[in-house]
Amino acid sequence: MGRKVLVAQFVTESNANIPYKTDLENYDLRFGEDAISQMNMGTVFADAGIEVVPSVYANGFSGGVVTRNAFDYIENRLLNDIRANLGTLDGMFLHLHGASEVEGIGSGDHHILAEIRKVVGPYLPIFVVCDPHGNLCKEYAEATTLIRSYRESPHTDSIATMRKVAAMLCDFLKDR
Repeated sequence: MGRKVLVAQFVTESNANIPYKTDLENYDLRFGEDAISQMNMGTVFADAGIEVVPSVYANGFSGGVVTRNAFDYIENRLLNDIRANLGTLDGMFLHLHGASEVEGIGSGDHHILAEIRKVVGPYLPIFVVCDPHGNLCKEYAEATTLIRSYRESPHTDSIATMRKVAAMLCDFLKDR
C-alpha cells in the first residue's frame, strides 16, 4: 500500500493597525490539484512514490485581522479533508505563515494546529513551512514534527524551502 500525505496552505500576515479586516474575498483560494499546483512543490511527493491528498490553498497575503467567518471556512475545509482521509494518511505538509490574527481567537495558525491534533492525535507526522518572523509558541512547536522557515528576506527561498521540507517528509516516511 502506498503512502499518502495531505497538503494544505494557510498564509495570512495580519496587522491589527490596518483599518480593514481580511475576509474571504481577500484570499486566493484554491482546491484540489489547483491548490497543489499553486504551492509550487513540483513533483517532490510523486518522485518519492507518495500520493498527495490536496486540501486547501488559502493565501491572504498581508492584511488586517482575519474575520472569523473567513477563518472558519478555511479551517473547516481543511479539517473536513483530514477527516475524510483520516484512516489513510501517513503525514501532513502544511505551509502556515505563522503571523495570522483572527478576530475572537488570536493566532489562526496556532488554532489550526491545535484542531488538527484533536482530529489526528499526537503521532501523525506534521511538517510545517513558515515565515521566519512567525509567532510560534511552545504548543505550536509541540504540535509539529518538524518546522522550517524560509531563510531569506525577501523570501526568495520560499519555494526551495517548501520543496526541501516536502523532501524531508518523504525521507521521514520512508525511514522513521
